[in-house]
Amino acid sequence: MYNQSRGEGASTIRATILVPVCEPRALHQGRSYPQKDGPNKSKYLDRANNLLPSILAGNFEKKQKANKRTSQWNEEKSSENFLKKLINEMRKRRR
Repeated sequence: MYNQSRGEGASTIRATILVPVCEPRALHQGRSYPQKDGPNKSKYLDRANNLLPSILAGNFEKKQKANKRTSQWNEEKSSENFLKKLINEMRKRRR
């Protein structure tokens, strides 16, 4: 570089700064933490994926049973109403 006000030449200094590469810190060996993307992740996902169909099947079966109970209750109620109407008609005819 050149200093124009004094007419002197300035020297340029270049420096290389070494930056240490940070390595992941080793965990305390006495503690077992699941690794973020390690083998534990797939183990938990496998367990969840194995449970999912049974949970869904269980919910489907519960809904089917509930629907069946509701339909039976509706049939019983309609039969009960039919019998009540029939009894009332018979009473009216006897009078």
